[in-house]
Amino acid sequence: DPKERFKIIKSYWSTLHKLNGDYFKELKPFEAIFDSLNSEINSTSEISIWYEETASFLSYVNVIRDDQSIIDYHGIYETFLKTFSPSIRFDFGAFYTPKELAEFVTKLIIKIISKEFPQFSLYNSNNKLIDPCCGTGTFIEQLYENFSVGDFPTLIGFEILPGPYALSQYRMSMITDQKEHLDKIKIILTNTLSDELENSVIEEENLNSFQEEINNARKLSEPPITLVIGNPPSSDSSVRSEGDKFAIIDNLLD
Repeated sequence: DPKERFKIIKSYWSTLHKLNGDYFKELKPFEAIFDSLNSEINSTSEISIWYEETASFLSYVNVIRDDQSIIDYHGIYETFLKTFSPSIRFDFGAFYTPKELAEFVTKLIIKIISKEFPQFSLYNSNNKLIDPCCGTGTFIEQLYENFSVGDFPTLIGFEILPGPYALSQYRMSMITDQKEHLDKIKIILTNTLSDELENSVIEEENLNSFQEEINNARKLSEPPITLVIGNPPSSDSSVRSEGDKFAIIDNLLD
């Protein structure tokens, strides 16, 4: 009932680490926010009140679904964003690629490689396959699904929006059946167009979670990259930040 649900939902924050284990550790920016807000949640601040109200609201929400059906997480997020913020959806080009199209593109690439470059394989332990605007991870998922034999490559997804970033992390943790494969799938919260990726990797210990995330983005975007795959978003408006963080892309556009 709602009272029991309220207790469970409210306790979710304090049990987040235990519930999700290694998966949660991959969400480095979320972990940093979690640590920063932990004391706030247990106080009487405005954030604490907001959290309590949200938990109370959710305790009255019923989610009914057929357990036999496959949940379309990609479609769920797009539907949510369309209602929550249509402007963000258009500004960031947040329209997910249907599974069938991502599957077709992936299989076509595999076919082209086998025909044009028979001496190479897409699935090699040294290969870096990257989707620079991965969204909810449709292409990363298909690269994983089409793996059969050989060494497993590094699958990389960069995403600018926190929602799809978290969903793609969660989705991959669900479909991967081997732990060593999950360790080679890297989903990073970053802006692919930012100059930050061109800066040197920070060789220091005790970096905070945000610094670790951008550091990982720099390492993963270093050449050589074997394959760039995806469906880049398009928009009729610019959402790039002002300042000197986008000099490289601005020069290229000019």
